[in-house]
Amino acid sequence: MIRITNRSSPNFITTDARFNRAPLAAALLLLMSVPLSAVAADRPCVNADGTPTLPSPGTNLGNEGGVDNSTCSSGANAFGSDNIANWVANAFGRRNTASGGNSNAFGTNNVSSGERGSAYGWGNTASGEFSSAMGYFNQSSGLYSTAMGSYSRASAMGSIAFGVLLDRDGDGIHNHTPLDYTTSSGYYSVAIGGGAQASADLATGVGPGSIASGDSSVAVGGYYDLNGNGVVDSSDMTLASGVASSAFGPATQATGDFSTALGYINSASGEYSSSVGTENQASGDNSSAFGYENRATGGSSSAFGHRTHASGQASSALGYANTASGRVSSAIGSFNQSSGAESNAFGLDNVASNNHTSAFGYSTTASGQRSVAFGYKSVASGPDSVAVGGWLDDNGDDVADPNEVTLASGANANAFGNGAQAKGDHSSAIGTGTLASGNASAAFGPKAIASGGLSAAIGPASTASALQSSAFGSAAQASAAGSSAIGSSARASVAESVALGSNSVADRVNTVSVGSLGSERQIVNVADATADTDAVNLRQMQAALGGVGGITMAQVQSVADAGDAVTLLDANAYTDAQIIAAGSITPAQVQAIADAGDAQTLTDANAYTDASSTQTLSDANAYTDSQIIAAGSITPGQVQTIADAGDAQTLADANAYSDAGDTQTLASANAYSDAGDARTLTDARAYTTSTATQTLQTANTYADTGDAATLRSANAYTDQQVARFNYGLDEFRTEMDDRFHTLDRRIDRMGATSAAYAGLAANTAGLGGANNIGVGIGSQGGQQALAIGYRRAIGARASVSLGGAIAGGESSVSAGAGFSW
Repeated sequence: MIRITNRSSPNFITTDARFNRAPLAAALLLLMSVPLSAVAADRPCVNADGTPTLPSPGTNLGNEGGVDNSTCSSGANAFGSDNIANWVANAFGRRNTASGGNSNAFGTNNVSSGERGSAYGWGNTASGEFSSAMGYFNQSSGLYSTAMGSYSRASAMGSIAFGVLLDRDGDGIHNHTPLDYTTSSGYYSVAIGGGAQASADLATGVGPGSIASGDSSVAVGGYYDLNGNGVVDSSDMTLASGVASSAFGPATQATGDFSTALGYINSASGEYSSSVGTENQASGDNSSAFGYENRATGGSSSAFGHRTHASGQASSALGYANTASGRVSSAIGSFNQSSGAESNAFGLDNVASNNHTSAFGYSTTASGQRSVAFGYKSVASGPDSVAVGGWLDDNGDDVADPNEVTLASGANANAFGNGAQAKGDHSSAIGTGTLASGNASAAFGPKAIASGGLSAAIGPASTASALQSSAFGSAAQASAAGSSAIGSSARASVAESVALGSNSVADRVNTVSVGSLGSERQIVNVADATADTDAVNLRQMQAALGGVGGITMAQVQSVADAGDAVTLLDANAYTDAQIIAAGSITPAQVQAIADAGDAQTLTDANAYTDASSTQTLSDANAYTDSQIIAAGSITPGQVQTIADAGDAQTLADANAYSDAGDTQTLASANAYSDAGDARTLTDARAYTTSTATQTLQTANTYADTGDAATLRSANAYTDQQVARFNYGLDEFRTEMDDRFHTLDRRIDRMGATSAAYAGLAANTAGLGGANNIGVGIGSQGGQQALAIGYRRAIGARASVSLGGAIAGGESSVSAGAGFSW
């Protein structure tokens, strides 16, 4: 309706108008004659839901200004044209509707139907109680909701939508699909930006195309056209779809519950996962990916750096291009791989491919179960093996050949040193270029080789190539089963032989050699023999020879007479046989034959006696010389003097004896008697046989006893030294392992103690009161610590403190005082 007031206004005609009044008056009369309903009509009053109010209370009950406004209550205000104001509401502009109590609609085509709602702009709708819609075609339908911008939708309680329409398909035409609107549909959710979505309770989506669809999620960023097709694909948007998830950055997505993705094109799809940086993926639950192009796909895995991948459960990959695919594995550095369960690869291009393995350094490989490779190009391929060292370029071709790297390929094998190789099970190779290829073999020293089973080579270039062989010393060689070479360049080449000393050679089975041909040695400081198989010394030998020297000349003469009698008896028997055979010979012929036989017999007997005496003298002299020289108690000149005197005396005695023997022999021949000869022969044979047998047995027993004792003593000494060395080495290794383990435990306890003290201090610093008591706990490496402290403030300028900490078997105390002035 048109309302006419009496107030003057420049917008209305006054009596002071300076134009012809007659035509105007005629027009007014004509207008007044037309029914008012034909000139204008107020819009009917409506309820909050937009339906007409029945019965209509009237449309001119409030304050109006303009054309065709409807005020449906006394407290309503409508100014402009075609506005509707209901209850205590305000509608300003054109075709606005304020149908909610105490609502406001300002602009054009705005609707404020919610209690105390406000709609400002063009085509906005505020239908929720206490809601606000401002801008262009915004809707706030939730309680306390706010929609601002253009095509924003705030539909839930306390929700906020502030943005513009997004052209997702990139065709330049706004299709008005739900995804094109900025929408906040969750309880107290917030969507800010073109096409931003906050569809879950307490969710926040900020930035063009951002979507926060998980409860309490946050998506801040926008979209990035990854494939360049001009279309906002699902992978191009910043997305936080997990419960309490957070996504910050273009095309960054946090889809796992409690996940976080921060940066550019990051993805955190696992529960409690984190992806920070650029193009990282954290898909495992509790996983973390930080840096550039990292992937943490295993549960509780961590990938840090550039192009690292942690796919194993609780695995860690840190650095560049590292891969940790084993359960609880670690790959740290560059190009490292840890694929075994609880494996570790640290450094550059290391591989830990089996369970519980560790590879440290550069290009090392630990492929045997529980193996350890450390250094450069070291390989530990046997189970429980250890390889520590590097590459030894023997041929100088600058290529790491298989036989030039540190290698532990046997089970429980250990290789330490550049180029050291332990190929046998339970073998040990320690030193540059050492080789232990036999099972349970040990090689120590540069280029030492232990290729026999249970063999040991200790010393530079030493070799033990046979079963249970041992070589000790530089270039020592033990090449036969059970052989031992001890000393520089010693050689034991036959079974069970022992070469003892530098350059010694043992080339006879079951012998001990203390020298070599032309380089013999003495064995000194030999104790007296006490058992049948013990070796004797010179003192015992001289005592034995002294006992033999007690034989008298009469005993020697008796033996000689018996020998001559035997000779004579044999000659007579021969003569008798010849006579009997002849049959027809005269007594003179018999006497002639007898004399001739006697003469021949005498000649033969003398010759035999001389030869025997000479041989006996020569043997005695030789033995005496060797014993005296060996004893070292007389010079060669003295030996010659004694020998000359002895020879002269022996010659005189022999001549006297021979003359007497000749005479006696001739007399006995002339006084030939069959009965006497027979008796003499019987006695002589008995005596000779008894004496010779006793002498031979004594000599053999003595020689065998000495040789056996010497060999056994040498073997026992060798075995004792080897066993002592092996036992000492095992004890040393065990002791070092125990010490390192104890040190690690103490370090962990110290770290736990420090952490406990830090926790105590952090929670007592700055506390008021005169007395403070703090407690802190700490943990490191499986060790726990407890710290308790007390602080007493003495006025405002002094304090004293006392504390202590316990970690396992370790404990510490602290006390302090402070003053200020």
